Amino acid sequence: MKEDSPRNDATPPLGDWTGELSNRPGHLIRRCYQILTALYARETDSLGVTPLQYAVMRTISHQPRRSKRRLGEIAGLDRTTVAWIVSSLEKKGLIRPTADSIDKRIRYFELTPEGNDMLTVMDPRLNAMQDLILKPLLPSERKTFLKSMQKIVTAYNHLSRAPLLDDGEDS
Repeated sequence: MKEDSPRNDATPPLGDWTGELSNRPGHLIRRCYQILTALYARETDSLGVTPLQYAVMRTISHQPRRSKRRLGEIAGLDRTTVAWIVSSLEKKGLIRPTADSIDKRIRYFELTPEGNDMLTVMDPRLNAMQDLILKPLLPSERKTFLKSMQKIVTAYNHLSRAPLLDDGEDS
């Protein structure tokens, strides 16, 4: 098994491993995503919940009784993806639909007790994973890194295939 500790030296693992790519934000973001995906899989594969499924469950836990469309807008997922995720979470018994009291065609979603239990199991694992990914940075660098990423996401959110809408925005 690979060691969890990050390398503390500033030397890339393969010398000048990517030439000019090591100075390109898109390449580095992709590499960070690959590393994060590997860590997520290691921590959660046995649970059978994908990162996008987790995002929808976490959204429901913070903002219950949202429609599929609204869940997608809040989580930054397109309609097709959120429909697939909601269907798979329903089949797993982690979320359940409830009909709107006025318009029965509208379904809202809430976590089942099993869904709440799943988040209780997943959250400590994912919190530890988040800490691990930021471990090479000093505490002050972590805050700066996160603020910088939030700034980029906010600035270019409108270019996304599924732009995030905060809970106060109307779609």
